[in-house]
Amino acid sequence: MAAALRALSSSARKFSCSAVKQSQIIQQEGIPGSNLPFDIHNKKKLTAVFILYFSSGLTLPLLILRHTLLQKYSSPNAISKPTSTTIKPLYDGDEAELENGVII
Repeated sequence: MAAALRALSSSARKFSCSAVKQSQIIQQEGIPGSNLPFDIHNKKKLTAVFILYFSSGLTLPLLILRHTLLQKYSSPNAISKPTSTTIKPLYDGDEAELENGVII
């Protein structure tokens, strides 16, 4: 039992040491941008990635709004046309309702 436990701990230690060594090879210390998930050395590619990333986040709510408005107003009876084209005045001309130019 003890021999199996020693073998297991030894293999776990070897695995953890090799994982640490490989992670140190991939992430080089002291180099700007080495720990970023994207390449910063190609300016055109970096610009394209930033445009796609930020435009997707900014346009998604607007596309959802457009979709819901199209669904709401797509039926022919959705927008009701006014039945009368005459404009009703706010004041009908009765002098008794006016006091100092303000409708009571």
